[in-house]
Amino acid sequence: MARDGWPFVIGGLFVTAIGAFLGATGAGAWYILAAAGGVATFFFVFFFRDPARTAPTGNHAIVAPADGRIVSVTTRPDGGVQIDTFLSVFNVHVNRAPTAGRVISTDYRPGRFIAAMKPEAGRQNERQDIVMRNDVGIIRFAQIAGVLARRIVCRVGEGDELKVGDRIGMIRFGSRMEVILPPGFDAAVTVGEKVRAGETVIARYGRQTDDRQEEDARAGLATS
Repeated sequence: MARDGWPFVIGGLFVTAIGAFLGATGAGAWYILAAAGGVATFFFVFFFRDPARTAPTGNHAIVAPADGRIVSVTTRPDGGVQIDTFLSVFNVHVNRAPTAGRVISTDYRPGRFIAAMKPEAGRQNERQDIVMRNDVGIIRFAQIAGVLARRIVCRVGEGDELKVGDRIGMIRFGSRMEVILPPGFDAAVTVGEKVRAGETVIARYGRQTDDRQEEDARAGLATS
């Protein structure tokens, strides 16, 4: 479980214990409080789960920084690609680095808390921008708050060296992740597709895509 969840879980257990104790003294209505505390505790354990993930091998593959559903894949005016992921309250909310590289800046921007599934959420909502540099250029991604997400946790800073799939923080409770890639990358996902943080490849560098297509073609000729 993510360490951010322990205060919530302990609080839920405390409420459950108090309700059960008072209920046992004869005031049966306190069992309602105990039941509510138990439900809350279960939810927090579920929400703050932090399963192990195995990042794919290969250079320049961009992996999903968050669990959720792809809600937007767009080509930017400069020829780069932007991929947005919506996280529901039922998704794992631990965020991970989409690629390896050095963090060159982080920037927190306060904002609104409109529904994270709406396109305007990326422009108007509270967000934490992270910029990384690797040997193919500048990779930008952002943690974006939603209606229920009122706390963005970012655990990386300028100068940090990250490996693909490293944990970088989380958003509580329901949110959006945005990845902006420079020219040369091709999206490997489509709108509506479900992805897993640190595992699902969402984009590949163009030269790598061309090499993979050539290998597939050669394999086809060899079996024909």
